[in-house]
Amino acid sequence: MPSFSLETLEREQERLAERLKLYGACRDTPEIWRIAGLPKPEGIADMTEDDFMSLLAREGLHHDAR
Repeated sequence: MPSFSLETLEREQERLAERLKLYGACRDTPEIWRIAGLPKPEGIADMTEDDFMSLLAREGLHHDAR
């Protein structure tokens, strides 16, 4: 687990600011997934958490700044 440092907090803030810029106008989660380039966004809500995390990894998407 990474240390809880100013650098970690700054990276997290940058990540959140970027997410807001990319997805802030989205009305629902499938719209976010569509913009992120995930295949078949309308079916993602039915996936298990493990399957969703595997999909993110396959697509090269990371959700954590740490």
